[in-house]
Amino acid sequence: MTAVALSRRVFLLAAIFAYLQIALGGVVRVTGSGLGCPDWPLCHGRPYPPADLNAIIEYSHRTVGAITGVLIIATVVA
Repeated sequence: MTAVALSRRVFLLAAIFAYLQIALGGVVRVTGSGLGCPDWPLCHGRPYPPADLNAIIEYSHRTVGAITGVLIIATVVA
C-alpha cells in the first residue's frame, strides 16, 4: 500500500469516527446520559461502565472521542 493510499484510508476512518462522535453526542444529549459516568477517566471508579444504559452511552461517547482524537493525529502525521 502506498503512502497516499494509507493517508486516504486514515483520513476516511477519521472522518467516519468524527461523524459517529457527533451522532453519539446527540444521543448523549437526548437521553440525558451526560452524567452516566460522573468521573473521568474512569466510570464510577472502574475502567469500564456499569450495566446501566446511561453509563454505557456516555462511556461509548468517551471511547469514540478518544479513538477519533488518535485518528485525527494520525491523519496529520500520515
